[in-house]
Amino acid sequence: MPYGLTATGFVPKPYEQVLADIQADMRSSFGDSIDLSPDSVFGQLAGIVAERVSEVWDAAQAVFNAFVPDASTGAGLDALAAVTGTLRLPATKSTVTLTATGTVGTALPAGRQASVAVTLARFQTLADAVLLAAPVWGAASPYVAGNRVSNAARVYQCAVAGTSAGAGGPTSTSTAITDGTVTWRYLGEGLGVVDADAECTVTGPTIAAAYSIATIETPVSGWSTVTNLALAVTGRDLETDANLRIRREADLQATGGGAVQQIREAVAAVAAVTEVTVYENTTDATVDSIPPHAVEVVVLGGVSADVLAAIFAAVAAGIATYGSSSGTVTDSMGIAHTVYFSRPTEVPVYFAIALLKDADAYPIDGDAQVKAAIVAYGATFRTGWDVRSSAFAARLFSIAGVLDVTQAFLGTAPAPGTDTTIVTSSRQLATFATANVSVSSSNAAP
Repeated sequence: MPYGLTATGFVPKPYEQVLADIQADMRSSFGDSIDLSPDSVFGQLAGIVAERVSEVWDAAQAVFNAFVPDASTGAGLDALAAVTGTLRLPATKSTVTLTATGTVGTALPAGRQASVAVTLARFQTLADAVLLAAPVWGAASPYVAGNRVSNAARVYQCAVAGTSAGAGGPTSTSTAITDGTVTWRYLGEGLGVVDADAECTVTGPTIAAAYSIATIETPVSGWSTVTNLALAVTGRDLETDANLRIRREADLQATGGGAVQQIREAVAAVAAVTEVTVYENTTDATVDSIPPHAVEVVVLGGVSADVLAAIFAAVAAGIATYGSSSGTVTDSMGIAHTVYFSRPTEVPVYFAIALLKDADAYPIDGDAQVKAAIVAYGATFRTGWDVRSSAFAARLFSIAGVLDVTQAFLGTAPAPGTDTTIVTSSRQLATFATANVSVSSSNAAP
């Protein structure tokens, strides 16, 4: 069999063949009677030399593979991909905005940590912050979604716009407090509140569903409560060899392909970006709300400034950008350009689950595990994915003791009453939180 560089590639000589060749040479030089048994002096010498020669063959194989994308790995693949401008995506950390409450004026130095109640994943703040006084609740006052108030030594956020009652105001720790025509959500204890950007303490796709971060790990006097109002932007592991090969091929196609692919690849390479969709309108009329001869980039994750810079660098001159978010990018000549893009519109999903359980097998925290299973599956959803109740119900049977799921209602408002499918548009993203899942479990015979 031919070894080395052949017409079909590189064929390394295996150790067994190297050893056999050395033994044959030794017999040729010293006679057939030479003792080449493994325990003999000559046999051990042949084995040592064969091992070293075999290492040279392995090195030659590695050098050859470094020039073959499908065979190259690790640093060799990095170097090969870099030749055509594709760099391995680094590992990134999940990011989230923490909402802290407590005593007005309390300082929260950067590096304060809070964790997810179920997984114990920790997130730490990125900059110093100070708890500021929330406006005092007012009677018969109009409020819009997102407004925050303090009342009864607690902080609340408006979930449904309306006009507050003539007296009283929110006082409980409920997630849906009716106050006149306003619906409030409890945020935490105290009169002060602040939002602080945070990142996971480790790299990788750490999941933190909305309202799942609730434990203060590095207490500060005056800091009472912490939560996260939105799903964390999921990080990623170091890009695998397999994915790098696929992306390298895509980059090569994009180089000679259309602008849409180039834009998508450029934005996808931005740190913490987990999903990119590019829509283009090549006509002379507005189509799907996109102006003529413009592109809309819908992005999930990533710092907005980085996303804007990537879009500006990738979009051809004379092509307009469109979207619900915007920012300014300054070119090499110092000229400022307004760039637009869109974030998916979040659609909170509510569940009302009823199930039958085997009391002997169902965990003590079984209801909490049901909620966690729903949120974990929901975290895999992408923009434009429809939400089907049967798909979520099926996940619950992985929990010990679940005998049957008798009800899996879902909807876009609290207390859903049907098992309908929630259809999302190409610019909507279904979001999931344990606080939006109610579970009723009843004992039954297996």
